[in-house]
Amino acid sequence: MGAPQVVDVPSLAIDVTDAGFEQVAQLSSVVPVVVLLWAGWSEPSKALSPMVEQVTREFAGRVLLARVDADANPGLAQAFQAQSIPTVVALVGGRPVPLFQGEIPVEQLRELFAQLLQLGEQQGVVGRVNAPAGDGEDGSEAQAEPAEPQTPPAHLAAVEAAERGDYAAAVAEWEDVLRKAPPTLRLDQRWCR
Repeated sequence: MGAPQVVDVPSLAIDVTDAGFEQVAQLSSVVPVVVLLWAGWSEPSKALSPMVEQVTREFAGRVLLARVDADANPGLAQAFQAQSIPTVVALVGGRPVPLFQGEIPVEQLRELFAQLLQLGEQQGVVGRVNAPAGDGEDGSEAQAEPAEPQTPPAHLAAVEAAERGDYAAAVAEWEDVLRKAPPTLRLDQRWCR
């Protein structure tokens, strides 16, 4: 048997829908996939979700977390026979493995993940998933809110004129900005066709 398979994924914790679940199910032949069925109205879901994500990251690509909003994806909630929310199941080699419902202590969650890896090894599921380096090692996603763009000081007069509805003044201010711009910053008219 060759080296364990490594598959690149966008994150170690991904949000999954009814429509996109098949791709995640296929990854369960590489690593155990922990499926967290949660809902925004569920206080236990709100407490459990970050803990499951943290433990997933601790296992460094040997486990993948698939978060499923049960309200938005009733087909998956029904398929996994979720009797309550949150419900946590796993997929190992495409087969569902019921884990638990409700909340559990983090130590017990780590033990479950270790047992899941042992089950995976028994079934030949010994690969890894590889997420980008900035994939929220602190438990948060790497996608920070973009900073609000800052208006350059030279453009403030034009922006303020436009905001107050004085478009003639705004155009005059923009033209003044363009006249003062260094030649290297002006658009080459050949590219503007």
